[in-house]
Amino acid sequence: MGTIRIEIDMNSIEDMMPGDSDDDNFVCPVSTQDEDINAENKEAAEEEYSYGKATKTWESQNKRCGTCSHFNLQSAMLNCISEGLGLEEGAGYCTPLHFVCSMENVCNIWEAGPPKTDGDLDDYPSDYGNQRDVM
Repeated sequence: MGTIRIEIDMNSIEDMMPGDSDDDNFVCPVSTQDEDINAENKEAAEEEYSYGKATKTWESQNKRCGTCSHFNLQSAMLNCISEGLGLEEGAGYCTPLHFVCSMENVCNIWEAGPPKTDGDLDDYPSDYGNQRDVM
């Protein structure tokens, strides 16, 4: 039996990875172009990070995807989603979990926002949902 040798050029892999959507060399993430990969990543988010519909608890109401710093609404990313999967209202890209998600849903990797945008946050409250209403 022979031996198979596999060499990986790490520089080539880094060149293939999606960069920051502010970057001129931005490449659309595969999950924004392939429904099956997006569905697999979404399923993993549901199973491992409790991604799903918000409940009425304080945690869920104030920690929606649309108020998370991982939620990417930059025009380059939205164009990727639109061209690949079709953009639905309220959709954005969850950067660490690599899938298109709903701004109304929640998961347990939420981090204080604001969401990543091109700079226009007029549609978001001034605290981006990160402060608790104590009254």
